Amino acid sequence: MNIYTYEGIDQGGQVCRGWLFSKSEALAHARLEKRSVLVRKLICAKSIELSLRRDSSRISSGVLLSFTQSLAALLESGMPLLGGLAVLEKQASSPQERTLIEELRGSISKGNSFSEALEGAPRVFDECYVQCVRAGEVSGSLASVLRHLVAYLERQDSLRRRIKRACAYPSAVLGVSLVVVVLLLIGVVPRFERLFEDLFQGATLPYVTQCVLGISRVFSAYGGLLLIVGLTAFFGASLFFKRGGQRGSFLFSFTRWIPWVGNTQRQADLARWARIQGVLMQAGVPVLRCLETSQAVVRGVRLQKQLHNVHGRVRDGERFGASLAREGVLSPLLLSLVETGEKTGQLSGQLLIAADQLEAGLEERLNTLITLLEPGLIVALALVVGTLVVALFLPMVGVLEQLTSY
Repeated sequence: MNIYTYEGIDQGGQVCRGWLFSKSEALAHARLEKRSVLVRKLICAKSIELSLRRDSSRISSGVLLSFTQSLAALLESGMPLLGGLAVLEKQASSPQERTLIEELRGSISKGNSFSEALEGAPRVFDECYVQCVRAGEVSGSLASVLRHLVAYLERQDSLRRRIKRACAYPSAVLGVSLVVVVLLLIGVVPRFERLFEDLFQGATLPYVTQCVLGISRVFSAYGGLLLIVGLTAFFGASLFFKRGGQRGSFLFSFTRWIPWVGNTQRQADLARWARIQGVLMQAGVPVLRCLETSQAVVRGVRLQKQLHNVHGRVRDGERFGASLAREGVLSPLLLSLVETGEKTGQLSGQLLIAADQLEAGLEERLNTLITLLEPGLIVALALVVGTLVVALFLPMVGVLEQLTSY
């Protein structure tokens, strides 16, 4: 949760200033617009990390999917929210899940809404999940929204498993390659260095050979320390960016300038937006409320601004498809799907089809990357090993040339 300070113009034309709590800048803009405030300046003053008392470990995606599916079924059967959570707490499969549900029940019993209780566990329930639940509470269709969230989580979990399976082989190749190279530097190269000292007795070696020998000395002397530092840096960076929030946004903002990576991130953002927009509209949530919710789960700043402008135009009476076309949010093909959905009254279904198209393209991009990664790693390993071989045998070529000249 962030604290935003703002400066704007109220309905009377007077300059007004103040502050408010909000999860994102887009959501802060939406709340100020509801107050009829024309925002001139909006600054994130402070970030507050809200977490449950014992939310020290995350539950798996499979457990989250099972929790959402079971809760949706209980609510559809007519059971109240607290009663459904009590049932799920009794049948929890792990102490972490039981503790989480207990804390959710306690937060709701204190007067918080379900979405506010979920905000207390940001490492379990992401922004997309929380915003969908909040929209379902406002529209009175929480059970339906949870049911559609189940389908969304299933697709995300399936994509995640496919990526993990596809990355297993390249990861194994990379690990074995690093081990082989380090063993060569520590166990083989020093023997050649002693051989060179006996043969050349201080003569100047080729530059590439000097570089390889220098790297070998560093690994031989500080190999253990380098291993500890490398592992610490790797796991530290993983934990740093795994927490998401502003850290994940920093990584997202940094990598979006890379051409291929930036386009992939935008496509993933669009797929998430179209999926959530379609799910909420299918659940009966009003269009403007859907736009507020769906744009809050988008990470790209440019896309957030575009969707914010679309929200303003739709609120002023412009058609949804025309607003998307003016902002250039979707490609012509996907835009035609949206316009067809508006004409036929099946906008939510067409948005879900557009999300399917975007996710299929995203999977194709990822598969292409993984397909190119495997030969790329093999080529990189060949270059490294080849460089070592050339560096070690290049001085021997000079010796052989001298022997043949006699």
